[in-house]
Amino acid sequence: MTSSGKHLAKNNKNTKGGAIILVGTILVTSLLARLAIKADTKMEMPLDNSHTISNTEQGMSLDSVLNHIKYNYATVDKYGMTETGLIFEYFQSQIRGLSPEEQQAKLLELINDERLFYNVYEYVLSYRNTPIHEFEMVDVNLDNYQAIINNEEVMGLVNKYCAAYKISPEVIVALLAENSVDGKIDRNNPFGLNSSWLGGITSSRSAWNYDTNSKDDLMKMQSSASSSFESAIRYGIMCYAGSAKEANGITDDTIRIFYAGVNTRISDSNPVIEQFKNEVLSYIAKAGGTDRIDLNYIFTLSESFQREMHEVYGHELTQDEIIDIVNDICNELAPHLQVSNGKRM
Repeated sequence: MTSSGKHLAKNNKNTKGGAIILVGTILVTSLLARLAIKADTKMEMPLDNSHTISNTEQGMSLDSVLNHIKYNYATVDKYGMTETGLIFEYFQSQIRGLSPEEQQAKLLELINDERLFYNVYEYVLSYRNTPIHEFEMVDVNLDNYQAIINNEEVMGLVNKYCAAYKISPEVIVALLAENSVDGKIDRNNPFGLNSSWLGGITSSRSAWNYDTNSKDDLMKMQSSASSSFESAIRYGIMCYAGSAKEANGITDDTIRIFYAGVNTRISDSNPVIEQFKNEVLSYIAKAGGTDRIDLNYIFTLSESFQREMHEVYGHELTQDEIIDIVNDICNELAPHLQVSNGKRM
């Protein structure tokens, strides 16, 4: 998704200079041409289109039609409105508060508006509060995740120390699941920490403990990691908090550093590290029954530097995907909208 498209509407009103305006005109023209091409090829509504309403449903009220369309899309998940939901909400926002007759007239106007895609596209971009970090969804064994969730001992420790270090429990559960075999955790090294975390720390690294309102030094704590299962869980969560500190709070890099270990140069081009990261994120997404993850947590550098973080991981709709969804909605609406002489479109 191009940055020029993302900021076009906001920037044009304050932009001076013919060259910049020309670029904007070319972009809008290309987007409208893309929409026109798709509309020409898709408005016939083939009978096998999964979104098409059958002839027996032609008498449905407009509310029923809109609900039928909404049912066919993942408009909301446990985190709130999805990007597809934002597309559908654009149509809803244009007819909210109108009478049924006014709603029909407005929707008819919308689906015949040559700027419809552009307007929907800008609407989606305007309400994307957080950039979406892309990751590849991969197959994971959810039995491992569920086994941890059902283990009272493990979850008691996870919740206790995630609260102490302000780490999202779902990330920690995913890390534990990633290192589990047949639902069983390695009680000596539950997170599969490499040797750089276990005895290899030689410099000062810390995790802020909100229970004691002070720093916990990882170098001092590493020797106790193998003394008990509770210590192993606590230390692993401390290592993740320390990784977050090094990664400036960004979850992608936090997971990479956690896996790679201390003093290891990380890269998003390392296939082994990327596979690990994708599996951890896939555990969280699939356990939640969604294709995105919404993480809220506190990133802590020191007592004087703490800020709340919000990140969304998943799939950001492309321009083509937005066009497809807009056209599908138009295709479903068209048979139910009337022109002024009372004839169907």
